[in-house]
Parts: sequence; C-alpha cells; structure tokens
Amino acid sequence: MVAAEARAPQLPDVPTAAELSLADFAFDNWFGLLAPAGTPAARIERLNEGAGAALRQPALVERLAGQGIQTAPTTPAEVQRLFAQEARVFAEVIRAANIRAD
Repeated sequence: MVAAEARAPQLPDVPTAAELSLADFAFDNWFGLLAPAGTPAARIERLNEGAGAALRQPALVERLAGQGIQTAPTTPAEVQRLFAQEARVFAEVIRAANIRAD
C-alpha cells in the first residue's frame, strides 16, 4: 500500500490507501523552502521563481525521480494553504491520541 494520494511512479502496481477503501488515509511527504517572518513579498516571489526554475530543469527532475522524489513547484500561497491544512490534521491527531509534550 502507498500512503500518498497517488500511486508512486516507481511502484505503479501498488495501490494507494484510498484504493484499498481507506478513503481518509493519505500521507504525502513534501519539502518546502521557508523564509523568516517579515521577509518582503517581492523577495519571497523571487526566491520562489528561482526555486521553481531549478525544479523544472530536466536533469534535476530526473535525478530526484531516481531517488523516488517527484518535483512539484508551487506558489507561496499554496504552501501557506498546505501548512494550515497539515496543522489542522495533526492537531486533531494529537488531541485524539492525547499526545503531550511533558
């Protein structure tokens, strides 16, 4: 079983959790480039453009794919949305499992 939302290109015959009737079970790994709070929007946009351009280079795409990593350049707004979504999901997991830091 693949825990991600989509089948892994390296394992095309391995079904996702959703395909095995675990509709609400999905866990994707992702990487992001972060900047300190208060970084000017123009600087963030420039960094995002540079990172996106690098992640579209065929040689890098191929090299990362060989390691099982799929590139998916996105926008700063989408990363913020993803952070908020992940925070909601994991906050619920933490509450339900009564996880404590002490």
